[in-house]
Amino acid sequence: MPKNWIPVTYDRFASSSLRPHSSFAFARKDSIVPIVLAEVDRVAATYPIAFIRTDKLTVPVAVLALDGADNLFITAEGKWFGPYVPAVLRGYPFALANDPAGQPILCYDQSSGLVAEGNDGEALFAAGKTPSDKLREVMLFLRELHEGRQKTSAACAELERLALFDDLRFGDNNGKVRHIEGLLQINLSRLNEISDADFVSLRRLGGLPLVYAHAVSLGHWPAILRLSEMQAQTKVRTNSPPASLDGLFGMQQDELNIDWSKLR
Repeated sequence: MPKNWIPVTYDRFASSSLRPHSSFAFARKDSIVPIVLAEVDRVAATYPIAFIRTDKLTVPVAVLALDGADNLFITAEGKWFGPYVPAVLRGYPFALANDPAGQPILCYDQSSGLVAEGNDGEALFAAGKTPSDKLREVMLFLRELHEGRQKTSAACAELERLALFDDLRFGDNNGKVRHIEGLLQINLSRLNEISDADFVSLRRLGGLPLVYAHAVSLGHWPAILRLSEMQAQTKVRTNSPPASLDGLFGMQQDELNIDWSKLR
């Protein structure tokens, strides 16, 4: 289902509540999701980490499926069965986006149906038109995620400057080399050849944990391939792969499709 992001304002949500929810069905079509530096060690423990280039920047992603297939880590009931849920998914149904003036503003996916009038859940606003404790908690989490994206972007920009990215290739379970269009990996051999000054610069920008986590995560490709084979055997594919990686990206921060006319 397409997401319908609208700004969260008191006038619109004064008497609304966030319903309890635990389903990740909203992310079923997300075969990759963006990640930030603060979580790379936990992501690398289970999922392959790759990179994509958008029009504006290079972004690390957790690979959750291949070739635009359904997310391999969501059950038919919408439960997440991996040991770690990437941060961008834990903020749903909320996200931060920049308004036309470039200021971050809290938005809600109206298509989720998780916020409704009444007391069936946790209120979004308290007396005096102030955010409730729950909404403050959400806003704090998303601000930290927003700041994490900025730090991550700086580290990836340095990796780009050093020309360390190559097209992603890995060996499949039959010994053949697989290439996934649009996904990138770090060339570790070239990393070893950079100057001491460039190495220090990369370290100062927080790039080394990302490099090492990416390298460790490459060992998960066989598991992803096996899960993909199991999915193909138990489900008939009816959806077509998105036309671009931007379509796969799903919940890219600050580039949500917002109806700003509802900011009142």
